[in-house]
Amino acid sequence: MLAFPTVEQLSYHLLVIILPIVWYLLVSKEEISQRKKIMSNFSFSLFLMLVLSMVHPIEIGEGVYYDLKVVPILLAFVYGGLNTSILLTLILIGYKFFMLGNAFYMNFFNYTIAATIILILKNKLVTLTFKKKWIIIMSVYWLSALTRIINIFITNQLAQLPFTLVYTFSTWGALYIVIIMIQYNEEKILNQTKIQMAERVNAVSQLAASVAHEVRNPMTSVKGFLQLIRGDNNLSEKQRKYIEISLGELERTETIINDYLSMAKPVSREEEDNLNITAELRSIIEVITSYTNNHTIIIDAVISNHLYCKGKRNEFKQAMINMMKNSVEAMNGNGILAVRAYALGEKIYIEIEDNGIGMTSKQVKQLGTPYYSTKDKGTGIGLTLVYRIIRDMKGEITVVSKKGQGTMFRIALAKAIA
Repeated sequence: MLAFPTVEQLSYHLLVIILPIVWYLLVSKEEISQRKKIMSNFSFSLFLMLVLSMVHPIEIGEGVYYDLKVVPILLAFVYGGLNTSILLTLILIGYKFFMLGNAFYMNFFNYTIAATIILILKNKLVTLTFKKKWIIIMSVYWLSALTRIINIFITNQLAQLPFTLVYTFSTWGALYIVIIMIQYNEEKILNQTKIQMAERVNAVSQLAASVAHEVRNPMTSVKGFLQLIRGDNNLSEKQRKYIEISLGELERTETIINDYLSMAKPVSREEEDNLNITAELRSIIEVITSYTNNHTIIIDAVISNHLYCKGKRNEFKQAMINMMKNSVEAMNGNGILAVRAYALGEKIYIEIEDNGIGMTSKQVKQLGTPYYSTKDKGTGIGLTLVYRIIRDMKGEITVVSKKGQGTMFRIALAKAIA
């Protein structure tokens, strides 16, 4: 005789799914990048959800059990790391093997399909809007649920159908609530980071405007006098060498000051227009090819046609050249600079990837911060300018890097009509 699950049973399973996430979001101050580690608070929360859900399943008949274990598994694949996802899946399969008997194979089949689909789409989920990400997650979930319903008809166990529908929609509700909570928290963290970055850039811009002009005037005088002295025929080779070194350092200082002044400009006089991203990138690649040849770097460019967005042409070119130049310098010769541009949904994505020295997660986090640079002679201003330009274009930059393997910058810009 099948027993319909009580409100208390369903409430328990909803609580063991929601409360660990509430604890994680309110108490744990873990960064988004930390979630992917197997020894993280997020992984522990998912483990807690899974275990509490499985050890007290809803029994509606002999050998017939329901729980909400699919929620932590889906969350692990979408928001967690690969190692966490595999570990939780193995725990689930191992537990169900000893508990379910013959029903184990249907569960194994369901989760294998779901895991395979999500693994294929995992990298693409990062670039999608929340709405599209939610559609994919729900598609995977309902595909898995559909196999269970089909199995009920195949095995002629129609008495289970009402309970299966209640279970399916309860799980969907729990998954919806948890994902909305995680997404809201992610957006809050990203907005706080953007505000902090904007405040830092604004502070440095104000300092740059006042200090750079004060330094520039006496430096120009010193440079002029040195150039006059250099023209004296009575100088020894040693003196002439010291003057050349001094002039070279003054020119480098002037370049740094110009970078500061560029960052201090709140808005350029150039008006926004429809940028032909395709044409601009191909033109930039032609310009930078001589530079890459000098460093024995090969450019591998795949740029889609008809890519347009709103922006300022000169600023966009400056940002792209800075980023490509940084990538070339990170490879120290004999590398490949990959440049890809394509449209996906309402966005245009530009990816600049190198196989250079790479960065740690800590270094990636500080990119774009004024004064921060991974180069020995860098000032950190060039990349700060890049971030400012992309932000002014209402775009976003994400960085994927691994120490010793290389770095990829992915720029997302809103698509414009040609």
